[in-house]
Amino acid sequence: MSDKVDPAHTMNTSDTAPDGHALWLKEALLKWICAIGGSISLYVLVAAIIEKTYHPSIAGSMAKAQQLLVSGTANVLPEPVEAMLFRVGIVILFFGMLLFYGLAQKARWITRLAKTSWYLPVALISVLAVIALFYFDFAALNP
Repeated sequence: MSDKVDPAHTMNTSDTAPDGHALWLKEALLKWICAIGGSISLYVLVAAIIEKTYHPSIAGSMAKAQQLLVSGTANVLPEPVEAMLFRVGIVILFFGMLLFYGLAQKARWITRLAKTSWYLPVALISVLAVIALFYFDFAALNP
């Protein structure tokens, strides 16, 4: 065995130059932040377009429900826009994550950002944004 020490496995006490493992972890986190943020942004854009343009007629569905359902349960209100948003969301978020993570793999600014002092504020803002999304989602009234 050699007594040589690999510099990537040593602890670096400098705050400005993280060691190899810490830098890799920071880069990975920033890539996932970009992937998740990009795919959510893409979904919000597509959802806004669907909300503005997709307005199907539900009269046929209502009439069919009146024929098929037992009397007294005529309060059927199909929600095709919400169903469309759910289906599109599954596809957009899955492929958006793949797309934006692939783009983040090639981005050189992520490595530069991971080495600077801006890493911590960016990571904290991202975590706070996720917490805010969860809070507003669960605090919203169900229509």
